[in-house]
Order: sequence, then C-alpha cells, then structure tokens
Amino acid sequence: MRDFIKKIWSGQVSPVEDWMTETEEIKEIERIRARHKESLIQALGDDGAEILEKFIECDNEIEWIHNEEAFICGVRFAVQFLVGAIE
Repeated sequence: MRDFIKKIWSGQVSPVEDWMTETEEIKEIERIRARHKESLIQALGDDGAEILEKFIECDNEIEWIHNEEAFICGVRFAVQFLVGAIE
C-alpha cells in the first residue's frame, strides 16, 4: 500500500490534479516570494546567492519529504476511517 501511495505522490498516479485549486491568493504569494528572492540574491552578491540557492534546494527537499509523509499519513487515516465505518 505504501508503494501505491508513493506512486500517487510522485505523479505516476495523480488524483491531486483534480483536488487542488490554485487560488489567486496562492498565485499572489508566489509572485511576492519570487520578487523577494530576486531582491535577496542581488543584495547578497555572487557568493551569498550561491549559498542561498543551496539553502533553498535543501529546504525544498525537506519540504517534499514532509509533504510526502503527511500525504501517506492522510491516506492511511482515510483508509482506517473507511474500514472502521464498514465494520
């Protein structure tokens, strides 16, 4: 079951496309974040920008792992809930 859930998470099976809605609020926050990132990169110079990019890569990887585990836990909970409802 865990492998199937990971396939869903990795995009090999993608029900998320049907469930997620990209709101204007999310789009606006993404634009603001991109603007701040560019300002920070310019302020840091080349060496600082390289360190920032490495930090962002690590942060993204950690976020991916946390989100994957949260997704797996959510699916497990839903299955347990459904099995309990059937009994």
